[in-house]
Amino acid sequence: MKKILDVTSPEGHYKAKAWCLECIDDRFREALSELKQRQAWHQFDRTQWAGGAKELALENPEELTPIAEAILGQLAISLKLHDAQEVALKVHEACGAYGDAMPKDREEALRFMEAELRKAADVVHAYLEKLGTPKPVRLFAITFDGVYEVE
Repeated sequence: MKKILDVTSPEGHYKAKAWCLECIDDRFREALSELKQRQAWHQFDRTQWAGGAKELALENPEELTPIAEAILGQLAISLKLHDAQEVALKVHEACGAYGDAMPKDREEALRFMEAELRKAADVVHAYLEKLGTPKPVRLFAITFDGVYEVE
């Protein structure tokens, strides 16, 4: 094996400010980076999945799909190893994982993303309740012109 990069990484254990679930789409990297900086999430755990919170937006929070179970498993690891202080769920405009279900109109897309995020939050809250680990769950819709937080 040949060392190709000389870089130092911190060796100490950390406490995660947040566990972030976001899409794999790289177009929103700058917006997500700015969001994390403004939220002071200097150390966070991230799970990337096509569609971000889409796979957690279930009609029944008690009927988890295998994909939802896998994603929530990542949350459980973040809580166990890094004591994530809050959960940040994200979806974005024009997400290919949604296909034609994602409205093209910005206002309609924002309403659609809010509904999806609220369903995903219900699933996460139910999961955290089962773990006995309540945490704040924050919801973010990312568009090509900014980041919106669902209140």
